[in-house]
Amino acid sequence: MKRSSRRGLLAGLAVAPLVAPRSVLAFPDRPVRILVPFGPGGFADVLARFMAEALAPRLGQPVAVENRPGAGGNIAAEALVRAQPDGHTLLLAGQTITSINPALYARLPFSAETDFATVALLAEVPNLALGGPGTPGATIGDLIAAARTRPAALSYGSVGPGSLTHLAAAMLCAAADITMEHVPYRTAGAAQADLQAGRIHLLFESAGSALGLVRGGGLRALGVAAASRLPELPDVPAIAETLPGYEAVGWYGLLAAAATPATMLARLRSESAAILASAAFAAFLAARAARPMAVPPDQAAAFLATDRARWGAAIRASGARAE
Repeated sequence: MKRSSRRGLLAGLAVAPLVAPRSVLAFPDRPVRILVPFGPGGFADVLARFMAEALAPRLGQPVAVENRPGAGGNIAAEALVRAQPDGHTLLLAGQTITSINPALYARLPFSAETDFATVALLAEVPNLALGGPGTPGATIGDLIAAARTRPAALSYGSVGPGSLTHLAAAMLCAAADITMEHVPYRTAGAAQADLQAGRIHLLFESAGSALGLVRGGGLRALGVAAASRLPELPDVPAIAETLPGYEAVGWYGLLAAAATPATMLARLRSESAAILASAAFAAFLAARAARPMAVPPDQAAAFLATDRARWGAAIRASGARAE
């Protein structure tokens, strides 16, 4: 081989690794979908639709929301890990999928530790402890005092064993050293109806969903399951004021498959970060009593590891299991 030809070949080899595949350069080159592990209408669904509408013009492609409810979010999570890891399929997820289910289920069709890459941690949603006409007292402190004088006479509802609504109440009972009967329901609406009828005495619900019930007079806010009070309900104490350190806050983030190319993840993260910094996103959260998370992608892994340990301990303490 002539020296000039050899030099040309070596130059080509040196440059080749720097040339990105066309699919990466053109990303996204078709519509993007966001999988939601719940049905339409809830906070996760409307958050996904806000992100879809905001991402579409920034990505230059339609972004559709696809509801995949069932199995505690595992159906939607499995759909993500089975899709091509090319950034065109995303998952709107919270601690149920990433932190609760790994401890709740004996087997999962995915690994919460290795199968997901965080695009953005979007919002946290404080929960409210709600009481009804049969609930003793006006605050969580009153309820705790009543439960101590009437062991096992009071009950709390949830949307199922291992759900955030179950764990929030179970953690409350453990922190206060009280006993209350757990009454699981198939839907939040059924639990709310029984609370309003006085058949149960406590129910945890996300603040965004509960505000209307409280302001309408149907239910009472006993306490905020967050480190501080909510601006929307300044007279309702944080449960941490009675039980220091108590907190049961839901959160949501946007995930991609772990094998998604770094350049695609960088694009998704950049566009999402711009949306999170917008006034429109701040207004969206404020209208729903939600808060921005302020956890950048490079700190997401540490956050998720801590969150997984915390909720895993709560699951083990509650004794909840699912198949």
